Amino acid sequence: MGVDTNTSVKNYQDETKSMMIVTLNPRSNRTTITSIPHDIALKKIPGSDSTNPATIGSAYAVKGTETAIPSVEKLFNIPIDYYALINMRGIGKAINKVGGVEVTPKTNFSSDGYSFEADEQTHMDGEKAMAYIRSHVNGEADRQSRQRQVLMGLVAKSKKISTIFDQDLIDTITKQVKTDLTFDRMKALAKNYRSVGKKITDDSVDGTEIKVDGEKMKAVDKSELQHATNIMRDNLDLDQKDTGNLEYVVKPTPKVVK
Repeated sequence: MGVDTNTSVKNYQDETKSMMIVTLNPRSNRTTITSIPHDIALKKIPGSDSTNPATIGSAYAVKGTETAIPSVEKLFNIPIDYYALINMRGIGKAINKVGGVEVTPKTNFSSDGYSFEADEQTHMDGEKAMAYIRSHVNGEADRQSRQRQVLMGLVAKSKKISTIFDQDLIDTITKQVKTDLTFDRMKALAKNYRSVGKKITDDSVDGTEIKVDGEKMKAVDKSELQHATNIMRDNLDLDQKDTGNLEYVVKPTPKVVK
């Protein structure tokens, strides 16, 4: 879960601005990264006292991971083993720590004094990468795609995922990350999952803008959710099942019969 804050991420209690589900499969050497728009509309937040519709990004603001994780699990019918709440400033520091990343922009645009050329592989340090992923040029879906590009570039630059779990690197960004992964468990992941960066598939869940009680949200079709569920459950070596049932369903407009 991504946030952008000037305060300590350890005490963060607001909404999450971005969210990704990452699955790692050492048997198939495959990783999937699925972006979830923060404004996806849910019927309600699991564990919340409120029964009103809300965005999935607001789930963390209710009771932290107690409400954010079940919201993701029930929306897609998948298990979440671990979480990381990351201040995006921490990503910039991590990128600098590994010497930058190589990213190929898909469109031409400028942001924060930097220019990006389509189809031209670009070396980005932390500051440039942050300008690349923070820009809202071309809409939210494009920004999510850029976030996945940078994350994949970070994995590719390290050549093996163990570099991401390096203690020195963790020390560099520790104030920017809150996670239930202990360092010992990270080392175990690095040892047993070092091959998962060989095949990386990135995807996203898209929706249609609606208004719920005057607030802008996104309604997602069941088929779109099922597609994401299938990809993630497959990479987790789980049997295929129906997607979850937490999404907000738009009621059809009543027709007047004369």
